[in-house]
Amino acid sequence: MGADGFAHSKQLALNFYEHYYDERAEKYFAEETEGRFFFQDGIQKPFMDQYLSSIRFSSVLDLGCGTGYYSKIFEKMGKSVLAIDVSQKMIDLATSQCESVEFRRSEFLDEFNSDRRFDLIFASMMIGYFEDLEKLMLKAKSLINRRGRIVLTGLHPIRTSSTRKNYQHYVCEGYLNQSLYSSDFLDDEYSLPLYTFTFSDFTRAARSANLEIEFFEPSATVRTEYCSTEEFNFYSNNPSIVVISLRGK
Repeated sequence: MGADGFAHSKQLALNFYEHYYDERAEKYFAEETEGRFFFQDGIQKPFMDQYLSSIRFSSVLDLGCGTGYYSKIFEKMGKSVLAIDVSQKMIDLATSQCESVEFRRSEFLDEFNSDRRFDLIFASMMIGYFEDLEKLMLKAKSLINRRGRIVLTGLHPIRTSSTRKNYQHYVCEGYLNQSLYSSDFLDDEYSLPLYTFTFSDFTRAARSANLEIEFFEPSATVRTEYCSTEEFNFYSNNPSIVVISLRGK
């Protein structure tokens, strides 16, 4: 594929994600507000509450901020927050619940520019949207302070290469084969194609970007109203998400 064709394909993908979330922004916001995203409320947020309290930072770039779930948390912590997303409707909803956060509608890799340098770049459940991990890490590295951090979260590589059998165990299929994973987290008729990676992929990209890397694999610690006992027990004992912390050397 030539350069023009590649750029056209990337634009089509960006347009797809923008349209997908514009169409589902209200539903996403309602389900998030009601606590229906167990991966968020039962697994990721309890871990991130502890993690964020253990590091020092004053400025944040919230990458792929969605409806402002973490933007609002950072704001309440007294941090200076710039938040970006490709969906204007997501941005509109995020703006409605934050007072001091600066929001921009922007794609990250090729569109976003800032003279600011951040203590923390945070991207919640965003790993699967980027085909080129090294490019993602290099771009983020260019926007952090000398000892700043990049924190990326996403579905665990075992989760994206496996199927579940009645919440009993995973059946791991093709872990080493990079492919697209169909996420149906909004439980509608469309699946969202996301890229899959292995831990080796993350490590190689970090090494190429000259970044130190640390992995965390949080398990379920809070059973929410919309989580069954069976589901909670499964995710208490099996991998679900991965948190990647990166720092410059």
